[in-house]
Amino acid sequence: MSAGISWPDDDGVSRTPYGVHADAELFAREQVRIFRGPTWHFLAMEAQLPGPGCFVRARIGDTPILVTRDTEGAFHAMVNRCSHRGAPLVLAEQGKLPRLTCFHHQWCYDLDGRLRSVTHERGQRGQGGMPADFDKARHGLPRLRIHRMAGLIFGTLSEDAPAFEAYAGPEILAGVTRVAGRAPLVVLGEIRQLVHANWKLCAEGLRDAYHARLLHRFNATMKIEQPTMHGGGTPCGPDGGHYLAVTYGDIDPHGAAVETSAGFGAADFSAFGKGLRDTEMTQVWDDHGDGLLVTIQGLFPTFAQQQRRNALAIGTLVPLAPDRTELRWIFFGYADDDAGRRRGRLKQANLMGPAGLNTMDDATACEAIQRGIGAAPVGHALLRMGGDGTGPTVPTRASEAGPRGFWAAYRALMGL
Repeated sequence: MSAGISWPDDDGVSRTPYGVHADAELFAREQVRIFRGPTWHFLAMEAQLPGPGCFVRARIGDTPILVTRDTEGAFHAMVNRCSHRGAPLVLAEQGKLPRLTCFHHQWCYDLDGRLRSVTHERGQRGQGGMPADFDKARHGLPRLRIHRMAGLIFGTLSEDAPAFEAYAGPEILAGVTRVAGRAPLVVLGEIRQLVHANWKLCAEGLRDAYHARLLHRFNATMKIEQPTMHGGGTPCGPDGGHYLAVTYGDIDPHGAAVETSAGFGAADFSAFGKGLRDTEMTQVWDDHGDGLLVTIQGLFPTFAQQQRRNALAIGTLVPLAPDRTELRWIFFGYADDDAGRRRGRLKQANLMGPAGLNTMDDATACEAIQRGIGAAPVGHALLRMGGDGTGPTVPTRASEAGPRGFWAAYRALMGL
């Protein structure tokens, strides 16, 4: 670790040095040890690539990734970097192409990343060209191992990463399948959000059940989430780096949450002298028949699938710098949603995103902590709520086991 950053030897992960959120050398090491290391990352939804020739850009840390669907309908993922001089092959975020052609020197690749042609490979009029031993088969795009489940595509840059099922563990697999595996998925929209904070603060926040009813005042004021509802979060996975969170609500026999009554739907926001006039925001239904109003599945290091009432979203973190992170949101629904449910999911999506009635609080908190830490941080954060352990717990909000699990996985991969 860089000079000036020390991890307390006696606390394991109950105290974390502030410096891990500000150190440029450590940020560079994370790209190698974590993002290009034996970890799995969300790349795209299959619904974003509906047919042959479709592509979507993604990122794993600082590595640009291209996800494609070839002429046979098969999915592929590769580094979005021409093998010639390193220019990106595709500049658009998503679209459709018959092949991949570099704008710089027109090197051309198949949709599975194989190099198909090289401009002037045989020279011009007997002059120049590539050497006789040049083999296009050896200069394709670096390919990722991918895993598809429930309409989602995950990938890894490492040959040493375990199989996806073993990496994720049964709890994450079941949670993701519960939300994304119910019916064919439909993308409703995408948002990108710049957060002026280290990516690990954002990852911590995702796993921090302790703040949920304390920071997010909109939920309590509008009675979207009540103190009497039970739930919380717990670490999971082989090393505790993944995370599950749940909130239960009382569901009536007709499939609508009890809090859709008039008193809840138009709660008095007295601090501002206004009420919530559009009650569609608080009208929910039980998609799965299990009474869960909020679920989060966090896959170490940067993936989260979220169900917030009926708003469904995938969030991923893209580290840009030690103090800058891009949060990417994909909102989705089910192909069999009627118009009313589609509208309801879009209304409730206002809980998330850069102006989200919940998640703008999270970004504000992360940015405030980053400013508090400063460029020359000294000291440690304390993570002892609920004890010192990192293993699975009974879900509760009075615990910081989720962040401790994240730091246990982080330290193991970073060798700290």
